[in-house]
Amino acid sequence: MFLSSSGGVWLTTRSHGLLLWKDNRVTNYPDPRCVPAAENGIVEDRDGALWIAASSGLFRLKNGNCEQIHNDPAFPGGFPLAILMDRAGTLWVKWPTGAFYFLKFGEHKFKRFSSGEGVGGEYAFLKQAPDGSIWLSDAGGLRRVTGYPDPTKLIAGPEKIRKPPCGFGNFTFTPKGALWAASGQGVYHFKNVEQYKVGEPLSTADAEAFTVNQGLSSSVAPALLIDREGTVWIGTNSGLDQLRRNVFSTIAMPTTTDHQFAIAAGDDGSVWVGNREQPLTHIGKDGHVQVFGKTHQSIAIRRAFEGSVWSSGDARLWWTTGGDPSPVASPPGDIRSATDIAVDRNHELWITTFTPDSYHRVGTTWTKVTEALGRKPGVIGAMAGDSDGNIWFAFSNKLVKWDGGAYHRFSFPDGNLNISVAVVAVRGSHIWLGGAGGVVLFSHGRFQLMHWEDEGNPGRVSGLVETEAGELWANGTSGVIRVPADDLKKWRNDSEYGVSADRFDLKDGLPGFSEERWPEPSLVESSSGVLWFATNKGIAWVDPANISTNALPPPVLIRSVRANGRQAGSLTNLALPPRTTDLQIGYTALSLAVPEKVRFRYRLEGVDTDWQDAGTRREAFYTGLGPGKYHFRVIACNNDGAWNEEGARLDFKYRAHVVPDDLVPRALRACFLHAALDRFSTACSPVAGEREDIPRGSRNYAGPGFRCRRQGQSHFYE
Repeated sequence: MFLSSSGGVWLTTRSHGLLLWKDNRVTNYPDPRCVPAAENGIVEDRDGALWIAASSGLFRLKNGNCEQIHNDPAFPGGFPLAILMDRAGTLWVKWPTGAFYFLKFGEHKFKRFSSGEGVGGEYAFLKQAPDGSIWLSDAGGLRRVTGYPDPTKLIAGPEKIRKPPCGFGNFTFTPKGALWAASGQGVYHFKNVEQYKVGEPLSTADAEAFTVNQGLSSSVAPALLIDREGTVWIGTNSGLDQLRRNVFSTIAMPTTTDHQFAIAAGDDGSVWVGNREQPLTHIGKDGHVQVFGKTHQSIAIRRAFEGSVWSSGDARLWWTTGGDPSPVASPPGDIRSATDIAVDRNHELWITTFTPDSYHRVGTTWTKVTEALGRKPGVIGAMAGDSDGNIWFAFSNKLVKWDGGAYHRFSFPDGNLNISVAVVAVRGSHIWLGGAGGVVLFSHGRFQLMHWEDEGNPGRVSGLVETEAGELWANGTSGVIRVPADDLKKWRNDSEYGVSADRFDLKDGLPGFSEERWPEPSLVESSSGVLWFATNKGIAWVDPANISTNALPPPVLIRSVRANGRQAGSLTNLALPPRTTDLQIGYTALSLAVPEKVRFRYRLEGVDTDWQDAGTRREAFYTGLGPGKYHFRVIACNNDGAWNEEGARLDFKYRAHVVPDDLVPRALRACFLHAALDRFSTACSPVAGEREDIPRGSRNYAGPGFRCRRQGQSHFYE
């Protein structure tokens, strides 16, 4: 299959030669000589002629004529291994003999190019890189064979590079110059090929490998394609695979059957993790894992404002500044582990246990502060320390701040917040509260409940972070939510404003979802701005400042119309049949990155007062439409929220049922009958707008035809 510049599609068949499908017509080119012998065996020049690598040589198909190309006696015969038409219109041909030729646009004689010659073999692939250079993959390896910007100019005195080649087959480039190549062991991703000199074969040692161990359906991958959105498609001998860049990255974890992970951000990109089966564990940026076995388990892990790391488990407390953890005695008489840990500005320890009770440690003495905080019996709430050493406690009816010397209490509006607070997060003067009922901000003495554009957001929240850039991130049982900084600012200025949000889930590389309640928080931020997420299937991280987004709005297409269950044959000059009561319009958008996340809005002008949010649904439904002209519009956005505001449009007409003219006198008689029987003033007149399109002299009238007004009611007769 080959897509021509004119919009036609060329198809290769075994029995009918080449077929051109264009403008809903199929044209046959039966000459068997002009049938490509392999994939990628067709290219098109600037004159619209096809150049074909056929089994008996190189051919050109122009104006329906199939012509074999003979350059000179030295021009190789037989089957061309690979052909390429570069962006300047130059044709490149690689032959089994090892010969390498090119033909510039407008010239009539091929020239040999020594840099890509030699080796020969049974296969070859030619591609042009974004910088303009030509690359060749054959038995001599995958390598650059020309310079740039003019690849037809030889580089003076290129050094001969003696390097054993790796066995690559097909390959392709990303728009930014990265290279993907297939081999018998899998697919390899080269992020930087500029380091390779002309003639130097690429080495798998410099690439990221994707094999069956990473989920590839097979190691044999003859076909590679990168689409307009940057998604990598791999055709293997076992199926079609899709590779796309994930938003989230994951880290390797020690094997455990418990997946309720506690986390705390470490230094230099590291993270502290643990659970009921796993002792306090430090995972470095390089993946190095250090397990502190004597801690036994880690139900809660917290990093204090001065950098120390605290953990609880097995009814004990541990603390460390990066080295071997030291034990700290738990409150006497309370055998329950701590769920929350914090250190105040006096470097004094505060904990809340599963009892639930809260304790304050001064020196080596523990004091129960449950009553002092005003905690109701059985209410655990949430606790967190901020960067200034203040401690914040959130309960169902109040927020309490400890500033190092005294408590400060703030009552919720109406005495109850109704969100079942599970987590507290602080940034500056913003104290964020999250739970099963949503998200609340406390700032400058004022509580503000967050409203959402999508009523399904945010789910049960167990982790919150406001970033330095002003975004709000939330982790919960339905995935990860990101509120853009602009929307957050609008909401702070208008408490009734519904914020928009980006939702991330398994399709974005998130390994799982957070637990409903513990351990908390399920989301923490490192000093470098990296966000760490605890899920029920592992730990993930993301750098909000370096998230690549899909900025290409998807093309939108209206696919079908069904009236009363019957399919319309054509959408051009569409007129709905008489007595249409149910209308169904099908539409779609072409975004293959994450098609499940493509969202739609539609509007039928004159019926819908505003855009209708269809979510991911690809159909619109209408019933009981009246006669008239209609204009239907649909718009769509891709997985990252880039909207195609132009969208697609469908114009159609609906005329009421046409009645014979012998029924009109009956309508007149009915009008007079109503007037006589009911003794009301009745006026009979043509229905406005219903007869405007009837040609003069027509014997048919567009019903209802005549209208009889009786005390504000309208009766229609067909």
